[in-house]
Amino acid sequence: MHDPKLKILVASPTPTHPISRGNSARIYRLVCELNSAGHEVHFAHAAVEAGDDDAMAAAWGDRYHRLPYQRPSQSVRRFVSKVQRAFRLNAQYNRSVDALWDPATEAALRDLHEAHQFDAVIVEYVFFSKAFDAFPASVRKILDTHDVFTDRYQLYLDNNARPQWFSTSARQEALALDRADVALAIQENEAEHFRKISDTPVQVVGHFVEICQLDSPGDDLDLLYIGGNNPINMQSMDWFRDEVLHAVKRAHPDVRVGVAGSICDVLKSDPNMIFLGETQDLPATYARTRIAINPMLYGTGLKIKTVEALGFGKPLVTTSCGAEGMDDGCGTAFLVADEPAQMADQLMRVLDDADLREELSASATAYAEQWNAIALKNLTEALTA
Repeated sequence: MHDPKLKILVASPTPTHPISRGNSARIYRLVCELNSAGHEVHFAHAAVEAGDDDAMAAAWGDRYHRLPYQRPSQSVRRFVSKVQRAFRLNAQYNRSVDALWDPATEAALRDLHEAHQFDAVIVEYVFFSKAFDAFPASVRKILDTHDVFTDRYQLYLDNNARPQWFSTSARQEALALDRADVALAIQENEAEHFRKISDTPVQVVGHFVEICQLDSPGDDLDLLYIGGNNPINMQSMDWFRDEVLHAVKRAHPDVRVGVAGSICDVLKSDPNMIFLGETQDLPATYARTRIAINPMLYGTGLKIKTVEALGFGKPLVTTSCGAEGMDDGCGTAFLVADEPAQMADQLMRVLDDADLREELSASATAYAEQWNAIALKNLTEALTA
């Protein structure tokens, strides 16, 4: 075991557990990678998104810190939105980058730094960037962006969905970036956006993949999807169930589709679907299936569940959106299909061909290993440059 090199705090509005959600998995793997590199890593969570405190305490021990957080009053925000709706201004969906910030969180971070004297702080998400104010100039400040949030509401409107979660203006997103010494983008397309709106240096650090050689698949699942209960996942899985699975069942009437994560709480079922609920043991869950799927219809950022499946050496069928930022792996490390009939054909092809499954599995593992090496190099530069 290496002696600690840096003392690092990861401050996040999103929990690391449960790890079935893509953003939680990213943060979890980031902390694990930093620990493996020999750094002393602390994880501080403010419950903008609720998590499993017991699981986080078990994972991180006395380096887990629960931060106080109370969501700010939205009365002014609601009034402004009402006026904007009256004039049919879509800007009603954009918010101040600090709209979710609680000053009590900043005070707790100051106390935490006073106690531990961190060398670097990694803040998750632009809307949590106010956390940097709790640290002196001597602390290296790294913003892990996860997503582009400039006019993010438009993504939903373009897909006939109600805007969700968080959206802000380019000016506000630039303000968040300017607070950092360096920003991390999850893929190159998003890095280009950040470089256009801010002078803060940007490093591309994709999701760190857990590389795990699984036992031979069990015989209870043919396909597996893991995801949270956000609207994009729900819309994508509705499409898969109604358009793709229906076609697969004509040739494979007994096909078994496992669904794991909080999406199980809201997704309409199908007789061929087996709901597994939340999972804290991703290797065991992936080991149950022959093929992973990620039928993402739209979204921003790297699709964590795509690269995660590759790390577990699973043959994967996804969409062009699900493969965004990973174009060099299309057709070799995984298969891509955007039309229902095309995706059904790809799935049946992989289901029926054991040699193809073995070939895709080996390619997936090799791709994930290369992916991790690049991400680690760029993260190291972000920490030390």
